[in-house]
Amino acid sequence: MDFHADLFPDIFVPRPSLGADEWLKGDNKLREKVSLDPQKAGWRDAGTTETQKEESIEAEAETAKTQTPLTPASSSIPESETPKSSDEPKILQSKAPSSSQAVHAPPATPYTRKFLTGRTHHPKTHFTSLPPHPTTTSLYRLLHATSETLAFPINGPGGRIAFLSLSNPGRHETPPTLSTGMALVDFSLSPHRNGTLASAGEDGRVKIWKVEDADQALGTLETEKVVQVEWHPLAEGLLGVLCTVSGKHEFQLWDWKNGSIKKIDIPPAFGFSWNREGTKIVVAGGDNAVYVIDPREDKVLWKGKDANSSSRAYRAIFCGELVVTVGFARGSSRQICLFDGTSETPVQRITLDMSPSALIPHYDDDTNILFLWSKGSRQIHSYYITSSPPEITTLPSFDSADLQNAVAFLPKSLVDVEKVEIIQGLRLAGGNKIERFGFTIPRNRTEFFQDDIFVPTFDTQVSVLSAQDWLSGQNAQVPTIDLRPKHMTPLSQAPSEKKATPKKTGSSFQRVMTEKEREEQAMQEMFSKAKKLDVSDEEIEGIPKTGNTDAGFDDDDWA
Repeated sequence: MDFHADLFPDIFVPRPSLGADEWLKGDNKLREKVSLDPQKAGWRDAGTTETQKEESIEAEAETAKTQTPLTPASSSIPESETPKSSDEPKILQSKAPSSSQAVHAPPATPYTRKFLTGRTHHPKTHFTSLPPHPTTTSLYRLLHATSETLAFPINGPGGRIAFLSLSNPGRHETPPTLSTGMALVDFSLSPHRNGTLASAGEDGRVKIWKVEDADQALGTLETEKVVQVEWHPLAEGLLGVLCTVSGKHEFQLWDWKNGSIKKIDIPPAFGFSWNREGTKIVVAGGDNAVYVIDPREDKVLWKGKDANSSSRAYRAIFCGELVVTVGFARGSSRQICLFDGTSETPVQRITLDMSPSALIPHYDDDTNILFLWSKGSRQIHSYYITSSPPEITTLPSFDSADLQNAVAFLPKSLVDVEKVEIIQGLRLAGGNKIERFGFTIPRNRTEFFQDDIFVPTFDTQVSVLSAQDWLSGQNAQVPTIDLRPKHMTPLSQAPSEKKATPKKTGSSFQRVMTEKEREEQAMQEMFSKAKKLDVSDEEIEGIPKTGNTDAGFDDDDWA
């Protein structure tokens, strides 16, 4: 192939032609040019100095000395390290596992979340024909669920709450209910699989109920006004209550079994949220400041400013060690603020759409994904939260056909790992029904357990401390469970996938013939067929070869 000098002129060498001292003395010198012709020696090294070449050669020699040959890892697992698993999730020790424990080591390669997909489950998993739910906006939540039970308020007097078994979908025109005796403000199911429910009424009373036997409350806490109730994630029977007493805003820790109450004064607040270990709470302050508080020590650990640009209510949540607030900017523009927990101002602020409906957050610790939903919308938004550096990345949202009135996310033990489903939830949708939905991450080799996605997850369904132990200052690590089924092999231990080498083919674009060329081609094909049918006299048997076709006949024969 010829070198086209008109297309590839000489270029300047990427190195200086003069030193600083030479230029200051007044010397001028044009920069050196080099040809791009591959046949000319040294054209690729024109921008490399001799010192750089020597350093490169020395670095390669040093690497060759220190590098050790890699031996392929054996696919077999020693019998003492064979993972012992079952079809049900198993509880793992919170301490560092030994080599004999059944904890797989996920690969360190990060995976992409940009193809996150939401889908509604089959209608056979839905709860339909439910009683109407209340339309009041004073309720802090309209739906709550655990791995066994779901609860939602229904319309009518007495603050009634309906509850259903999560394993019994279908038509439920008259579900079992309990009457709290007063219009509801908030309610919460205990996450520890003990069938306990806390309700808060407009009369300022917080009551504890057993779902199986809801005839009489097990305990009552008296306040003036309740804003929110939330169970402690690790301590058994400990309830956090955000309320007002004698005109002051308080956060109360109520051990309802022993009747003990610990009270701390806090600024006016719209809501609170526990961290994963249950050692801190984050409070969405009414002064548009967000607070991280140690409730046992009654100490403000950190305060962030400008968490909300409006006077309307907003919410705050822990995202690992970070703090996220979702509220409003000026007007009805909804916004997200990300705090790193050290600086007072947000490290990132994202303005979303225009809507009067408040966003409600939920964070998944395993995938670092923040889910946002709002009442009266069809969408569930998702965002990826990174801690180093602190940043929010937008992910695909999930759109449903029906408007939603409430959303409740389920424990991670219920996800379908064979479909790479990272989270499940319930939607209280229009038409008095509750739909089940999930988010999945598309993968190619779904026959293997995706252990880079499904890391040992935190088990939020068991309590590891009593309320008194926690109030006395004891802490415990969050237990974890392995979601890998017995019949699935981790992807990190799967054999390498053989990729088929694509066959080299010509260009997929063919030249289109003109009308005249098509006519000439048709004529040539017709002539070719005619030549095949043209048989000479020599090929006809039984007729002598003569020059005169009339030979052998007299003139009288034609008479």
